[in-house]
Amino acid sequence: MGIQDIVQFFRPETFLIAAVLWCLGKFLKKAPEMPDWAIPFVLLVVGLVLAPIYILLIMETAYTVGAAIVSGLIQGLFAASMAVFGNETLKQALVCRKEDKNE
Repeated sequence: MGIQDIVQFFRPETFLIAAVLWCLGKFLKKAPEMPDWAIPFVLLVVGLVLAPIYILLIMETAYTVGAAIVSGLIQGLFAASMAVFGNETLKQALVCRKEDKNE
């Protein structure tokens, strides 16, 4: 399985949903009553709800309802993963950690 096979699973709309989830994650990070450990789970649930709705309402494709829901759940999982992974990658690359200062 090559990279082209993997890329075929991602719909372009997934990147839009990932951007929405990234913004939601930044907002939740600022909320004082939201613990940090819960944010990825909230983003996952929102992604799993938002993606199937997006596919059912916005996409003009020949999806059946069942296929749209399954595809939406997969795309929601991808979008939430991209948002969390992207955020963590940027933090690791750009934020100076205490461990780095001690070296």
